[in-house]
Amino acid sequence: MTRRLLTSLALITLLGAGCDSDGGGQDDTTPPTSAASEAVDMVVTPSGVGQRSFGDDAEAVIAYVTAVLGDPDEDTGWTDPFSEFGTCSGTKARAVVWGGLQLIFSDDSGGEYAPTGAEQLIGYSLRAGPVTVETTTGIGPGSTVAELRKAHPDAEVFEDDVFGAQATTDDGLWIILTGTADDATVESILGGQGCGE
Repeated sequence: MTRRLLTSLALITLLGAGCDSDGGGQDDTTPPTSAASEAVDMVVTPSGVGQRSFGDDAEAVIAYVTAVLGDPDEDTGWTDPFSEFGTCSGTKARAVVWGGLQLIFSDDSGGEYAPTGAEQLIGYSLRAGPVTVETTTGIGPGSTVAELRKAHPDAEVFEDDVFGAQATTDDGLWIILTGTADDATVESILGGQGCGE
C-alpha cells in the first residue's frame, strides 16, 4: 500500500471519524455470508461494503445501504472536493454516514474503480457506532489485536511514527488500533481510497 493511500485513509479517520459502475445486477440487500457474528447489520470487505463494490454507482450504493441500515445519520450531498473530510480526487465529493460507517463518494477514482466522471463509491471508514458493522471475518471496532491476528494470521501489526498503532492485511484492510499488544483494540477499519490533505 502506498504512503499516499495510507495518508489519505488516515485523514478520513482523523477528520471524520471506492466493478459494476452502474450498480446493475446487484439488488440483494442481504449482507454476504461470512464469519461475521449473527448480530451483524452489514459487512465491509477489501473491495466494498455488503454486496456493493468500489466503483459502483453512488446512488445505487446509498439506496442499498439505506435498505439494510435505514436512513443515514448524515449526508453532505455533493460538495467541493476540498471539504471537511479532506481533499478528494475529482471535481466533487460526498460523505454519507450510518452510525460509525462513513462512505466516501467521488466522481474520480483515478480510473481504479470506474471511469472518471462517474459518481462512485471510492472508500469507507468504520468506527464504533449504533449499528453493528464488521469484516467478513468478524473483526470490527472493539475487537482485540489477538482476535485480529486469529482472524487474519497474515496481519502486520506495527507502530507508525505518524499515525500510531495500526495493522494491514494481505487482502487490503487497513486497521487503526489503540496499541499493538494483544489486548489493544480496533479503533477503525478503512477500505478503498480516502481523501487526503
